Order: sequence, then structure tokens, then C-alpha cells
Amino acid sequence: MDLTIAVATYEGEQLLCACLQSILLQEPQMDWELLGIDDCSTIPVARPLLPNARVIYHLENRGNIAAMDTGIREAAGEWVLFVANDVRLHNDCLRCLWAHRSYHDIVQPVLYQPDGRIDNVGLWWRWPGYGDRARGIDAPYTTDAFTATCFLIHRELYLQLGGFDLALRLSHEDVDLSLTLRQQGGACRYCPDAIATHLMGQTIGRVMQEPLSPYYHRARMRVLRKHYRGVDYAIRASLVSVLDASQKYLRKLHTSLRS
Repeated sequence: MDLTIAVATYEGEQLLCACLQSILLQEPQMDWELLGIDDCSTIPVARPLLPNARVIYHLENRGNIAAMDTGIREAAGEWVLFVANDVRLHNDCLRCLWAHRSYHDIVQPVLYQPDGRIDNVGLWWRWPGYGDRARGIDAPYTTDAFTATCFLIHRELYLQLGGFDLALRLSHEDVDLSLTLRQQGGACRYCPDAIATHLMGQTIGRVMQEPLSPYYHRARMRVLRKHYRGVDYAIRASLVSVLDASQKYLRKLHTSLRS
């Protein structure tokens, strides 16, 4: 089989229908399958929502990173297109991504916000250790990292890179995998002709009630420990700790002033 289109969901059945409709309207020209991963939703996703699809049900909630990992590892296709349930593919998005596929690279579409502004074409990895959305469309159409919202990858490349780091839990899995990819000579690219809409804030922010900043901080620090050494690591880690602590203090101060 050429391609698996994998869609992960958790408590997101109201988002899923439009996502699946945008996929089924693509009219793929290759041999493909649709694979759904339900990350132990309170009410499991009904199979009729995923016509002619395989569905994998996690027996416990393992998080979005684990759901993506399941989708790629269990894919029957040589290639895997992951689509988050809050993404809507535009006409010819799949065809354009497929035409720009590369075994050594990860390719994503240009993601737009619902208001028509560019959400991202990937990420810039800013010193000392922060991901920043890339929003300009410029040749050679490469960025420091892809965003794990919608991306096309060769399944064997994913396995060769070691897959997503499940210990990251909620974030930075795309930065982490991108850094490993680039160390091995690959690239993170976006296809300017492949367009999708990202609803934003409809996944993690919708199902997580507690503040996300501690998770982001721990994930950032783990990525730094994995990819940097010596003085470079020490400086980066120290600055990230100070900057994250400062942001946490400012958020608390802002909240107390408002109350």
C-alpha cells in the first residue's frame, strides 16, 4: 500500500466529521487507507464516522504524541500523512504533498488560520531553545522544524529516526524529531501549493484544564538535554529556566491584578 492517512482524536468527535470530509474529498490517485486512532475517548469514536477505515482504540489515554506514534507504526502504507482532527485539507492538498514527497525529508502543507492568515509553514528553533512559528513563504521552502499538525513522512524514515519521544507527553515532539532528522542530513520542508486550515487551540487546549506551561518547560528542557552538550547545553538550559520562570511569574502577577 502506498499511503496511510492517519487521524488521531480524543474527545473530539465534533471536530472529526469535517476533518474526514476534507480527506475523503481529496480523491487520492494512489493506493491508500484511512486509519483512525481513538486515544481512549470517554465515548469511543463511532465506526460509522470512519467509513472503510481501520480504527485503533487505546485502552488508556496516552496523549496526542502517543496517538501519532501508534498511527505511524501501525500504518499499512509506505508513506504516512498525519492529519490532526482540527485540520481541514483544501482541494489538491494531498496531491501537492504527494508530488513533493522525499524519503529523506518531512513535508507539511501551508497551514492557515480560519481568518485567512498564515498559521505556520513550520517552526524556527530560536536560541536558547524556543520554537517560533514560521509564517513567510520563501524558497527553498525549508524550516528548522515541521509542526506535528499535518505532515507527510516515509514510515521507514520515522522508524529510523526512533519515532517521537513519548516522554515529551504534550509538546516539542516535532522539534525533537526535526533536530534528529537534520543531524542525519534530512530537511523539514513545506509545499507552498498544499493548503490546509488549522482551527488552532482545538486539541490540547480544549482537553487540558490545567496550565500547559509546566509541560512545555519540561519538554523544552528534555529536548535541550538530548541535543546539546557541555557549555552550549549549560547556557541554553540556564537561560530557558530563567525565562520560563519569569514568564510564569508575570502570568501570576497579571492574574492577580485582574482579580
